Amino acid sequence: MKGNIGRRFEIATPIVLVRRKKKKKKQTKTVREMANVERHLTKAAAQTLEASASGLNRFHKRRNKARGKKPRRYALDFFPHALEASVVTSRKMTSVPVELLKAFYTRRTARLASRGMGSATRAVFRILRP
Repeated sequence: MKGNIGRRFEIATPIVLVRRKKKKKKQTKTVREMANVERHLTKAAAQTLEASASGLNRFHKRRNKARGKKPRRYALDFFPHALEASVVTSRKMTSVPVELLKAFYTRRTARLASRGMGSATRAVFRILRP
């Protein structure tokens, strides 16, 4: 320490690191399709859970509101509250079948489906031909 007294230190220039962009890892078609299936299935499951949660929340709000007004009445209003909750749930579930279709309707499955339809059509025409 004693030897450094009065000595000036030069401020070092900053070192700038330039990073190259990482190359995107190549994926096979199968891996890409599986990732697509997983993404859409997860989205469909999340939408299903959100829809059921909102329906149950609606049911509990209506039940508690009815319970507060007339304590014996809330048991009689079970079916109307359950029906309203199911309407809310089904309204929010409308996009789930679309996600499931996106998950499983890939190029590969479309090709298989068209081949299957073609062979089924030919078989029917063979049977029906006089």
